Amino acid sequence: MDKAGVRAGDVLEAAGEQPLTAMPDWFVARTHFERERAIDLKIGRDEQPLDVHLVITDPAFRAWSRAQFDCVLALLLLRLILLSLAIFLGISRSGRHPSARIAALMLAVGAVAEGYPSAGWAAALGHLPAMLAIPVCLTSVSSLLAPMIWLAFCASFTRFRLSQGWDRIVLLVPTILFGLPMVASSIAMIYAPSLMAGPCQEWDYQQWIKFGSHAGQPGNRHGVQ
Repeated sequence: MDKAGVRAGDVLEAAGEQPLTAMPDWFVARTHFERERAIDLKIGRDEQPLDVHLVITDPAFRAWSRAQFDCVLALLLLRLILLSLAIFLGISRSGRHPSARIAALMLAVGAVAEGYPSAGWAAALGHLPAMLAIPVCLTSVSSLLAPMIWLAFCASFTRFRLSQGWDRIVLLVPTILFGLPMVASSIAMIYAPSLMAGPCQEWDYQQWIKFGSHAGQPGNRHGVQ
């Protein structure tokens, strides 16, 4: 960012067509960044609006330290272990029990869910067919359902059982309340990110998006890592 002319104390106001009124807006905008594709940033500097243009030329991992590489490899290994346990538990004989199936689902969510989308994530999904991109997006945000899955897991050990009609209602209502917004958000994240922009509040959320101590010289188009 500093090579593109962004200085310490600058405030990001928009990235392309995506307004930045809060930190989550920046996370949404950066998911659509692509290498070798021009990115237009609108920034505020000393209460003056400025336009900055940049092109990402190198993948982010080239700037990683050895410690960052080790952390990423450890995380990938942990995800692989969790996914393997989920598959094993799901296909084993014990997987016939409801609690085992829910436990396998919990492990699978831990293996595929993301804390927040990484840079270029939505842009990559946008190149896939919608029938594939939307399910992948849903698995990435499946951590939002973790409390419900954990509650179902604990309930599977209780002696109290609902009648067949009520247990379907208890399952269906949360699925509708949480599932439909998740599907709509996933579609918007990939194909209409501007709809994900949060409303502008009375206080200045943009102060959160100020950059740190790196300073750079203004420029037109520069590659950044």
